[in-house]
Amino acid sequence: MDGSTQQAYGVREVRHRRGRVGFDMRNLHARLVRGFWKSSLVMMAGFFAGCSGFTGPRDVTNPDPHVKVPEIRRAVVTGDRSTIPQLIIDLDNPDPAIRLFAILGLERLTGETFGYRWEDQDRIDRADAIGRWKAWQANEPSVEGKSKGMGQ
Repeated sequence: MDGSTQQAYGVREVRHRRGRVGFDMRNLHARLVRGFWKSSLVMMAGFFAGCSGFTGPRDVTNPDPHVKVPEIRRAVVTGDRSTIPQLIIDLDNPDPAIRLFAILGLERLTGETFGYRWEDQDRIDRADAIGRWKAWQANEPSVEGKSKGMGQ
């Protein structure tokens, strides 16, 4: 090993009594152990920082798609018609995945689509169908309550 490598790793050359040359590895081991613990702490800090839970309510009103989509599926499986007002609001969501799950949920809960196309990127193209959904909701007595933000 050249001098700079020995210095970098904390290894030094040792001459034995009989003329043999060896290396003193005690510093190397100490540096490796310190490096291991430092890197472990950094990895654990990164892991725990990324493990924060979802915030907000665990229902269809949550704006986080990771919470909203499973809750839409749960509502459809259980036949929870009280989620219909929020699903109608979600038809105008900028996220196409939310729009897709909202219309699929509405279709399974009500049997209707009113010509809504979730893949339409322009809000104007979706507005007529959303208006039909809002009119349906106003005339449908079986829809329980109104969700926040409905404005009716």
